[in-house]
Amino acid sequence: MISQEVAICTPKGFKVRPVTKYIKTCRSMKSEITLSCKGKSCDSKSPSGLMSLALENGDIVTLSVNGTDAEKNFPILLDLLQKVGQ
Repeated sequence: MISQEVAICTPKGFKVRPVTKYIKTCRSMKSEITLSCKGKSCDSKSPSGLMSLALENGDIVTLSVNGTDAEKNFPILLDLLQKVGQ
């Protein structure tokens, strides 16, 4: 498993459009992908789970990726979270 903290960069918050882009990317991967923030965690392939985190610009989340393609996909997801609002 690979884990790292990352700051969410989305001036308007982690709303429907950025969540949809992130979920599509996660669903294309075989790994188990989890986001944790403010004492909550969720499956990154779940729209309702991600929305329940109520992430805002500047929030620090922990991205965890576990699976056969984790090493390949972790940098992609990390970059996406850092630039999701751009």
